[in-house]
This record gives sequence, C-alpha cells and structure tokens, in this order.
Amino acid sequence: MRTGRTRAQLLVPVIAIIALASILMAACASPALRGHRSIRVSGPEPTVAPTPAVPTPTPSPTRRPTPKPSPTKPRPKPTTSTRQPAPPAPKPGIEVWLVAPGGSDQVGSGDKEFIRYRVEVEQATGLNAATVATMVDATLGNTERGWTRGGWRFQRTTDADAGMVVRVATPATVDKICGAAGVNTGGVVSCRTGKLVMINLTRWNVGIPTYAADVNSYRRLVINHEVGHRLGFGHKTCQQTGLPEAPVMMTQYYGLNGCEPNVWPYRPDGTFVN
Repeated sequence: MRTGRTRAQLLVPVIAIIALASILMAACASPALRGHRSIRVSGPEPTVAPTPAVPTPTPSPTRRPTPKPSPTKPRPKPTTSTRQPAPPAPKPGIEVWLVAPGGSDQVGSGDKEFIRYRVEVEQATGLNAATVATMVDATLGNTERGWTRGGWRFQRTTDADAGMVVRVATPATVDKICGAAGVNTGGVVSCRTGKLVMINLTRWNVGIPTYAADVNSYRRLVINHEVGHRLGFGHKTCQQTGLPEAPVMMTQYYGLNGCEPNVWPYRPDGTFVN
C-alpha cells in the first residue's frame, strides 16, 4: 500500500504539467492570439485627431524688375588753359583783289598831275569789279564839276604800277589797312593811305541817311572825298557864308551842320566849294 501511494503521489505533478501544457497549446492555437503578443483591453477605441489640411500656396505674380536708368557719365570738367582760342577762319575772299578789266581814255586837259588808276574789289564783297569801275570812271571823268575842273587828269588802267588804286573792301579789311596807317575807320567809314583809296563796303551799299534815297550820289561823294585826300586836300567844314553847299572834303558822314548836301568839289561855274 505504501508503494502504491507513493506512485500515485508522483503521478499528480506529472498530470498537472501535462494539463498545463495542453492549455497553453490550446491558447496558442486561438485566432485572436495568433501573431499578437499584446492583450487587447476592452472599451471605446481611441479617436485619432484629423491632420489639419495644409493650404496650397497660391503663386504670387512675378514682378518684372523695373529697368534702372543707365548711369550718366559725368561730363568732364573744363580744364583751365592759358592757350588762347584759335581765331575764326577768315571769310573766303578776304584780301583777295579782283581787278576791273580794261581801261578808259584819259579825261581832263589841265596842267596838274596825270594819275593812272586801277579799280579793285575785294572778292569777299561779292561786288562786280567792272560795275564799280563804271561808277569810278564816271565820277573822275566829270569835267564840269569833278576834279578835272581843277586841272587834274585821270585814266584807268590794269597796270600794277598805277599811281592810285581805288578799292571797295569789307569793313574789317578797310579797318586793317587804314589802321596800319594810323587811321581809325571804326568799321564804318573809308580812308586814303598812300596810293590806296579804301572804300567801306557798307557805305558803298547803303550810303548815309542824308543820301539814303540816292546811294549813287553818296558813292560819287566818297570817291571824290578820298581822291581829294590823294590830291593833297584835307578836311573842310561848313562855313555858311551865303553859299550853303557842304564841301566835298567835309566829313559828311558825321553830319552836315546846316549845310546842304553836295557831292562835287566844284560848282558849275568852276569855283571850288570850300
């Protein structure tokens, strides 16, 4: 009996172990536990908060860059120089002399000086030398009231050795040539220097107010006046001694001082207007 009891006592733990192993095997075969090691706790399922939507950014309009003005280059500052500016280029034809072609017969029959003269115009004046010569010839050839009435004789030529040269020139050239002889013509009047009779172009073209309506008369006056200097006469004034003609040797450009206009050196009766 003691031996049978002892064997029964030994079998109890073995049976228990086998039973426990069967329970564990059954548990492992359950679908709820297959592949999971965690135990699900009963109760409400947790709510997952939705992920807030990220707004799609709206593309901003592309701005074109405003073109920047090109930088202005600074102007160079003028440098101070002691060099004098170049004089202006001379006008074409300055001091280029055109000789009137041909010649004239001798006029006058007196016993005083015989003067052969040449007529020239400065090319820059635009005048025709032959036309100017016609006026000079007619003035010096007036045997009634001109210088021939006093005994002088004249003849026009083209020769270089003429004893007198009558020129019509620009005011600047007249000033230059007359100024070299010490005569200040101021751009407005004429002069005689040596054998040169220099007639101002402005005076030839427009005369002076007294002769504005008869420029040809003023041309006769200026020819007679400057040739009178060549003959040795100086300036005269208005005497107002009952014969009111202005002497041809009076500087009528500056006024008549009460005298009457006159362009000839002699009166019709042959007396000298002095």
